[in-house]
Amino acid sequence: MKKSLVQNSVMGFAVADALGVPVEGKSREYLQKNPVCSMIGYGTYGVPAGSWSDDTSMVIATLEAIMIKIDYDLIMKNFCDWRMKGSYTPCGVTFDCGNTINTAIYNYHYNQCEPLQCGESHENSIGNGSLMRMLPIVLYELYHKMDFYDRMKEISNCSCLTHSHPRAILACKIYAMVLFELFKSPSLKAVRRGLKKSARLFKFEEELPAFERLLFSRIEMLDVGLIESSGYAVHTLEAAVWCVLSSKSYKETVLKAVNLGRDTDTVAAIAGSMAGIIYGMKNIPIEWLDTLIKKDYLLDVCKRTELSWK
Repeated sequence: MKKSLVQNSVMGFAVADALGVPVEGKSREYLQKNPVCSMIGYGTYGVPAGSWSDDTSMVIATLEAIMIKIDYDLIMKNFCDWRMKGSYTPCGVTFDCGNTINTAIYNYHYNQCEPLQCGESHENSIGNGSLMRMLPIVLYELYHKMDFYDRMKEISNCSCLTHSHPRAILACKIYAMVLFELFKSPSLKAVRRGLKKSARLFKFEEELPAFERLLFSRIEMLDVGLIESSGYAVHTLEAAVWCVLSSKSYKETVLKAVNLGRDTDTVAAIAGSMAGIIYGMKNIPIEWLDTLIKKDYLLDVCKRTELSWK
């Protein structure tokens, strides 16, 4: 197993997240006139440059919970600590939390629901909140050499902690398939292989038509005007893959993602995880890494994770 696998993907994710935080919610038209080119601060949430959002907080909370085994209760307890106490945050304050995740945490903490019963499944709960925190689960499955059936079952379960709609779950599965291919062979071709495998392996999934454009066309060939970058899980996954496949470096990938506008932190973070694997942490601009708040803590979590899974 490549030693830097966790570090490359998680740090690629976190840096991109932090780039997107200051302009989350900004329109594409605004960012065309005021493009993000570097780490900035005090934008949408009034936090300093290098602050990461709920995306990285939930990834770190998940990693801290699964160093021994995948423990749904511990994951949810960590999410509660993040939401209510500011744990796993860059500045000690939780400043971003989606409605569906908020409801799931409420269900767990106050309604005392079982972890896998906390996520909502209605049509308004197909956001990217489970997609954005799925990286640690995929890493765990890879390091522990789980078979395909067990991998997909765990991904479904871990999505259901907050998002139980089958379309949100399928988005997580497709992202996972791309990551598995990237872990085997870090390249743009691996991204395409992951998409092709998803089209074949999930062909009987009822929600597959929602992903038809992503899986059955060369999405990177589409004009940017056709790429949506909202918090809808399908849009986020499409936009992130489009950014990766239409770029030639980590920097180009994540800046392209941020400047799409709207859900800038999550689209960039998902794209950044893939680009981090392809190009490695050594190709993330050093000034961005040095600006990242609690960089040493994030690196320590990566190191402890790799050591615990050996």
